[in-house]
Amino acid sequence: MPIADHFWTALFPDHGDAGRRTLRLRLVRKRGRPFLLVPERAAAAAACLDLYPAQRPLARCFRGFLRLAFRRGWYPGCPRTALTYGADEALSRFLIRTIGGRRDELPELGMLAGNPAAAGQRFLILVFDASGQPRVAIKGGVSEAARQLIARETEFLREWGGRTPGVPALRDALAEPGVVALALDYIAGESPAPGLAPGIGPVLERWIQPGQKLPMGHLQPWRDLAAASAAETRRLPLDQALAAREVVPVLFHGDFAPWNIRVDKSGAWHVLDWERGAAAGPPAWDWYHYAVQTGILVERLPVAELMSRMRRLWASAEFSAYARACGIVGLEAPLFRAYLQYLVQAIRPSEGLAAATELLLTTQAMKLLQG
Repeated sequence: MPIADHFWTALFPDHGDAGRRTLRLRLVRKRGRPFLLVPERAAAAAACLDLYPAQRPLARCFRGFLRLAFRRGWYPGCPRTALTYGADEALSRFLIRTIGGRRDELPELGMLAGNPAAAGQRFLILVFDASGQPRVAIKGGVSEAARQLIARETEFLREWGGRTPGVPALRDALAEPGVVALALDYIAGESPAPGLAPGIGPVLERWIQPGQKLPMGHLQPWRDLAAASAAETRRLPLDQALAAREVVPVLFHGDFAPWNIRVDKSGAWHVLDWERGAAAGPPAWDWYHYAVQTGILVERLPVAELMSRMRRLWASAEFSAYARACGIVGLEAPLFRAYLQYLVQAIRPSEGLAAATELLLTTQAMKLLQG
């Protein structure tokens, strides 16, 4: 197997130290790219597929096929491989500490490589307890960009996790020169549906920060947008009238999409990946992000259908109630244009950027036509 296949060595680098131990695993590839490690125990291997938040129909079929195969102890196209580690290395100690296992032996685990095209690639590790049940989900990284993102998420979860609906509690964190990581309790569940899925409103309504109003321009995501816009060679003007409008701020996620959400058996939504989180953010942007990103990346909708989706959203009773609570009635379209500008210029997603840019330019042209 080529050394490039060993993506886990970023977290468990082999410096030739004596006494390294070995964990036997299976390697899963997607489109030829190695992306997932699973244990050889059937139930654990199937459980590790929860790390892969498949969204498109073909991806869901692929994951479903693998789950059925793994449960029967069959690993088609998944060769054996080995993860070597030193029991005294920082990440090894962290994994052992979070699960309360033996001091010198890694617990059973699976690992998702994360998106190699994204700035700050991070790795997800599912850790099993002594009874074989998945207990802890760990996010780790080694690059400077990944370190900054994980540090930001750790700080946010320390303040908001476990005491805010939908925000998971931080279980533990690691910050060492070679690696950073955070640990959460494992949450079993599936991603919600794309588009205008029911359940979005009740979550986002609980994130409204009542009792205060702030100008849009004072909110951190808007300041991030202003900084990103100023750095663009081809500038799109910021909506200064919108920047001056006072709104009720909300707890802001920044990447509110199905692949970052788990719905448990009780129907409760658990929202993950808070590296862009802000205590006081723009209302409606998370709702818009869910509708737009799933439309572009999952459903592959054309611009006209995306605009129809937004009009249906604005006309819905659920969104209308949210808009009244946030003080944004009449600002739905300007907020949407500003969100798209934030998506294109500040976030700059690794996938779907061209479609998001087309949607932004379309909404800007519609604004000019409407005078």
